[in-house]
Amino acid sequence: MVDISQEWIEAEEIIADFTNDFYNRFGVYVVVNYSLDKPTAETPKIPMQCLLDEFNAFLKVDYPDGMNYKNKDRRTIVNVADLGIRTKYRIAELVTYRYLFYYVCYAIGHSYNQVSQFIKGKRDHSIVIHGRKMVTQRLEVKDREMTNLFNRVIPYLNNKYNLKIQ
Repeated sequence: MVDISQEWIEAEEIIADFTNDFYNRFGVYVVVNYSLDKPTAETPKIPMQCLLDEFNAFLKVDYPDGMNYKNKDRRTIVNVADLGIRTKYRIAELVTYRYLFYYVCYAIGHSYNQVSQFIKGKRDHSIVIHGRKMVTQRLEVKDREMTNLFNRVIPYLNNKYNLKIQ
């Protein structure tokens, strides 16, 4: 087994060789910053796409016939359950799922900007912050819809992915 101090000496040599080679080839000195990246509790364990698939599966189970959304003209009806929580529609039940998705993603270590970029395609972290606050507030006042969804989804994700979301 290699001693950690020996590994650091080898790393220093590799970095020194690289910087010297770079200077010899391009005539510019390079500064290399490095650190040990140790996994922490904040490192996301699950990709957001896996979580999205789980939430969309819950959505389809809860609404097998879909949620019908009527537009302003009341002419068209869209089956939003098939489209999932990434849709732009603001049906209350769908927003509940979306907000809980934000809550879970942030709880496992994804940043606000990452979640917003993934769901909306833009880096507007305020959407995710608001969603998380709404989940917390609705759980505090024991909102029936949010509490039921939370009590079904969170234990399932905790068991399946060995998480400790509360």
